[in-house]
Amino acid sequence: MDGQGTLAMELLEASFGLTKEELAWMAGFVDGEGAIMISRPRLGVWHLTLAVAQTSPGVLYWYKKVFGGSINFLSPEHIRAKGAVGRYTWQVIGKKARATLKVLLPFMRVKREQARIGIAFQDFYGAAAGSVLCEVKARQFQRQMRTFGGHYKREGGLNEPVCDDSLSLVPPPSGAKAEGNELE
Repeated sequence: MDGQGTLAMELLEASFGLTKEELAWMAGFVDGEGAIMISRPRLGVWHLTLAVAQTSPGVLYWYKKVFGGSINFLSPEHIRAKGAVGRYTWQVIGKKARATLKVLLPFMRVKREQARIGIAFQDFYGAAAGSVLCEVKARQFQRQMRTFGGHYKREGGLNEPVCDDSLSLVPPPSGAKAEGNELE
């Protein structure tokens, strides 16, 4: 890690009181159990949401302590799956979701591109909220996020997800290869 990267990591650890290993663990947990969404509830405003769901709330309270947000419980009666158990969900929205993703991004692997799209969306939306352009772009960001929801070019490997370039609102990762579309 270069001098700037080391300084950035030291500032990051100092601001949240977490070690690099703890941040990496939290990012890995979001990669495996989390969801990054761009949505607009019924006639509401567009927002970025980061959520992690579990049947036991223990680790979710750690996320809440570090990043803020809220924890909700969904009882089995409200889940439409046979044999479902209740689940707890920690979530942050808007600027807090952006800040959380920004902190975890260096350690993310599976949902890295979704995190980048979410951060870019929040940066754009914060500056253009309410405009006609904002509505059009927000829908494009949402479609791009859905594209990166697990669709891969071929089976058997973690390749970069396929994305329609016409919706590309976020520049490709700096380490992306042109051919094969795999990260170095």
